[in-house]
Amino acid sequence: MSAIRKVQWWLFAVVVVFWLATWAKHELNKFGAMMFHAYSEPYPETSAGAKKEGRWVADFTIEPMSVTGEGTTFEFHEAWLQAVDEPTSTLVWFSAKKRTAWNYLCVRTKSKAEQDVWFSLIPEYQTAFKITGLGSKGIDFTRYSGDFQFQKVPLDLQDLKIKVTAHRIFGNDQREITVGTVQLARK
Repeated sequence: MSAIRKVQWWLFAVVVVFWLATWAKHELNKFGAMMFHAYSEPYPETSAGAKKEGRWVADFTIEPMSVTGEGTTFEFHEAWLQAVDEPTSTLVWFSAKKRTAWNYLCVRTKSKAEQDVWFSLIPEYQTAFKITGLGSKGIDFTRYSGDFQFQKVPLDLQDLKIKVTAHRIFGNDQREITVGTVQLARK
């Protein structure tokens, strides 16, 4: 095999390997974006932390801060909008981040699920909206433990109501009760 043929063969092999690596990186970028949209969560999990990280958009007032129904009390702590940066890439190989066309509505509560009662927060928006794409439903306000709930919302969200329900799961009193409704308004 002549020297020119060896160079041509190695050049062809390098081009094929580079093409395969580029295709694999492209597929990896698509998979990463899909996973982000399906499973991303807001970080940090406090309004002060979001302000420190530069992700804070706006605070919300909560009226009233606590609701009581049928002997069950639920208390709120804070609510805010948090911007989200999604992963993207330039020319396949160079990773970057860009702001999404939606924010997270984040709600911290003082009340937590107990052994026999858990709470659901059901949002009621003044204006209907649709977040499109993978993970478009976001995470409803349905975490079973902890004091932090979130949901994907439009950038211009101004106000909403949240209905609080309690679910009793043990004993003779297994039922769902409405604890109350609170109004959130953008400051």
